[in-house]
Amino acid sequence: MFQFTNETNGKIYLAFGYWDRIEDDWISEGWWTIQPGCTITPYAKQLLNRYYYYYAYYARNSGYSGKWSGSVPFYVKTAAFEIKELGKLMLATVKLIFSH
Repeated sequence: MFQFTNETNGKIYLAFGYWDRIEDDWISEGWWTIQPGCTITPYAKQLLNRYYYYYAYYARNSGYSGKWSGSVPFYVKTAAFEIKELGKLMLATVKLIFSH
């Protein structure tokens, strides 16, 4: 399983991406809200892939404060979502760069 722990003093918003061997497709899912000091499990299955990907950002009352990203593009929506990458053009609204 893949877990994330929020060790900051603000909320973190997380999107998660991976290759699904059964679906034979890239999947991106989100958004999870992680409260300070809390741990979530966005992927509870056995870890079979070499890489899993995430994009996260945190906000404070004053607005945007930071992000964790990388170099791998995934498509996301601004509201809760699950996107199979083959259908990305019809479903996605935003492309973000995930980290692994």
